[in-house]
Amino acid sequence: MPSSHARRPAELAALDGWPATRRTLRDWTADAVLFGFSAVMWVENRDFPPEGVDFVPGWMVAVNPWAGALACLALWWRRRLPVLLAVAMVPALLVSGSALGAAMVITLTVAVHRPWPRAAMVTAAYLAVVGHYALFGRPPGVERPVIVATTLLLFVVPFCLGTAVGCPTRR
Repeated sequence: MPSSHARRPAELAALDGWPATRRTLRDWTADAVLFGFSAVMWVENRDFPPEGVDFVPGWMVAVNPWAGALACLALWWRRRLPVLLAVAMVPALLVSGSALGAAMVITLTVAVHRPWPRAAMVTAAYLAVVGHYALFGRPPGVERPVIVATTLLLFVVPFCLGTAVGCPTRR
């Protein structure tokens, strides 16, 4: 195949070593539930940053809902391109608190469908991004240990759950 040839999503998934398959009713149901979860998280985090946090620039506040909405919509391609989508989600999470739910879903997806070292790298990248806000942008009246524990749980739980229930043939 020539290098100038535009690749389709199924071909991109095959480059990752995991051929794409057709979605079943169960897959569509799971996708809808996970998309719904990320949409609820988007609605809950649209008003980023929380009151009392003043280090976030105005342009990030303006971009936040749009980047979060795009991150949620991108989840429809999570089965075909999970690692690529996970890498693309890092900058979205960097500028958008409303992309948190989508990042949690893609963490779960990579942990379920790819070997655990890849999922661990994705989880570590997300923890580095969100950890910055947890350490420097905590809302007034919330203790640092609570913020750190919550931040860890947001990504460690989907990673552990996905690794535990993942397909045994990919390990």
